[in-house]
Amino acid sequence: MSSFDDGSGPIFTMYSEIGAEEDKKMVESWQADAEGIFIFTGLFSAAVASLVSVSVQDIRPDP
Repeated sequence: MSSFDDGSGPIFTMYSEIGAEEDKKMVESWQADAEGIFIFTGLFSAAVASLVSVSVQDIRPDP
């Protein structure tokens, strides 16, 4: 079996480390965004539910 060494090992290692750091930052950003969206949807659904529960009492059938 022949040995092939192109000397790019250190460059690829550096690229891989930088890529892993950037990926970690991006995932943390996505998690923070998702948390904000979940909080908003929870509060929005609570507001809509309370509005519907009050409004449903005013619904009357057509005469």
